[in-house]
Amino acid sequence: MLAKPDQLFSCTMRVDKQFVLDFNDITSPLAVAFISVVKSSLENYCRIKFGNYFLEIIITRLFQGSVGIDFDMVFQPTSNVSNSGIVQVLKAGNGSKELEYLSIVGDISVTEKLPVTAQTTSPSPSSTAAPEGILLLIVIDVVVVVVVVVVIDVVVVVVVVVIDVVVVAIDVVVVDVVVVAIDVVVVVIDVVVVVIGVVVVVIDVVVVVIDVVVIDVVVVVIDVVVVVVVVVVIVRE
Repeated sequence: MLAKPDQLFSCTMRVDKQFVLDFNDITSPLAVAFISVVKSSLENYCRIKFGNYFLEIIITRLFQGSVGIDFDMVFQPTSNVSNSGIVQVLKAGNGSKELEYLSIVGDISVTEKLPVTAQTTSPSPSSTAAPEGILLLIVIDVVVVVVVVVVIDVVVVVVVVVIDVVVVAIDVVVVDVVVVAIDVVVVVIDVVVVVIGVVVVVIDVVVVVIDVVVIDVVVVVIDVVVVVVVVVVIVRE
């Protein structure tokens, strides 16, 4: 005689999490990690509420709408759970510590499937994979943080280099202007010196001319005086 098959319920609900494209493939590393965490939270909660009648949860699909989850709940064939009973239990635990603060949004759909001939063995992430999934999420977060830090450092370095180049360019222009100004001042000083030299030469020439004229006048005066004296002497004799 065949054993009575397990009870199987098909469930759909949404949780308040951010959907990522990798969740479209439930075999992707991010999806496996997410499924492991959610599966562990739901199974721990259902074992508290349904006791030994509850066997496992099999998550079959993730979809958008916060994060939508299609999953199967498997119970012992002797359990007396119902669609509405499962919905009430899940709603009662929404966001609670018993459900590990998993936040369910919107309606919860539960439908009993046709009896199965044996305990469901559909491929699903093992509950033992939860630590690995959490570790993977941590590694991904660390990688993202490192990449962001590196990008910020590169941007800062580029900005500093640009500022240094601008400062150097400004310094070079200022130095060039100062040098040109000094050269102009030197030229002006040279011109002033030349002008002063010319003035000195002119003054010297004027002095020489004045000296010559004065000497000539004195000589003439002396000659006149001598002539006058001679004439006077002759007249007296």
